[in-house]
Amino acid sequence: MHYLRGENMGDVRKNNRTRFLEIMFKYGPVSRSEISEISGLTPPTVTALANELLSEGLVEEFGIDTGNRALGRKRIQLSLVKNSRLVIGVEIGVKQILAGLVNLSGEMLIKRSVMITFKEPDTVIRQTIDLIRDIVKECQDKKVIGIGIGATGLVDSDAGVVRNSPNLEWRNIQLRELLEREIAIPVVVDNNVRLMALGENTFLNHWSEVSGLILIHAGYGIGCGIILNGQLYCGNSFSAGEFGHTVIMPNGILCSCGKHGCLETLASGRAMTSAYRQKKSLEDLEYSKIMEKLLKNAENGEQGAVDILSEAGTYMGYGINNLISLFAPDSIILHGSLFHSEIYTTPVMKLIQENHYGNSERITIKQSQVDDELVILGAGALALQRFLICKIVTG
Repeated sequence: MHYLRGENMGDVRKNNRTRFLEIMFKYGPVSRSEISEISGLTPPTVTALANELLSEGLVEEFGIDTGNRALGRKRIQLSLVKNSRLVIGVEIGVKQILAGLVNLSGEMLIKRSVMITFKEPDTVIRQTIDLIRDIVKECQDKKVIGIGIGATGLVDSDAGVVRNSPNLEWRNIQLRELLEREIAIPVVVDNNVRLMALGENTFLNHWSEVSGLILIHAGYGIGCGIILNGQLYCGNSFSAGEFGHTVIMPNGILCSCGKHGCLETLASGRAMTSAYRQKKSLEDLEYSKIMEKLLKNAENGEQGAVDILSEAGTYMGYGINNLISLFAPDSIILHGSLFHSEIYTTPVMKLIQENHYGNSERITIKQSQVDDELVILGAGALALQRFLICKIVTG
């Protein structure tokens, strides 16, 4: 926990406050003396920070704890006031926009959604603004400190720009600037699947309890979010995590990204529904209806449907094995509707278990317990990090 070590100089007040809050999120309720032990901050510095946060209504005293000692001075616990600050998390997906109001404990207080009918940026951004305003209005207070946005595609988080989203057909959209122009609340933007990993590791893994984690999302498209050393990994030019656009079959089907044989052309929901549409002449049905038929008929033993799912799952298994060989993570999280299908998931797990390097036995592999709300939680976690935990302190 070296990154929680603090200093006691006046010019690092911001860093000390950040470390104090990190400890509160990760370990709270926690006593002042325990904060001092974990962070290395002196007791007077901890007391000053505690008093500051108490006066802001961000933390509260939480009873007493004598620890494991039979004797000794009783320690007053400090706990975050979970509804003292709120954030809004938003996912701009391919088919719909989801938004939710999230508190400091990762609880979803309000949730709203709207279908995307036209992919033009102006239309989608207007829908997003309307959803956010609806939540702020219903919240009826001024506790919303920030908004996190998860968008599909290549997203430059520093600039708040969607550089390239093939599925939305967006290029160089100044998303943060356009939103902040209409809403008087600060905004941060990142890739939606990266935020799934952040949401999983923040609210479901006790604020980065797992050091190395890879979340793989398989639905209409495919992507992954990577946590290294407890931190979200974005890579050069924020391009890490484009798992769906790794080439599995050279000279294969042309992908929306312009390459041939990407994993997304072989193992995604879009690829499977395309294959099933041709096989069953379902040209008049949309993606969700075809996927529903595919999954249902596969469960009922229709050989053509079973073959499509199991072949796609096999390609996914090869892809995940490549990730394991590259990163050897502590944990792999499977997320998305496709992993709910045993026919799709069985070849995935079989290939992972047959990994010849033998390291898969020591990797925890599980399905996420959160479905469509995970991006909202991750976007909320990112907003909390940017606008509360790492907020610049002046004066």
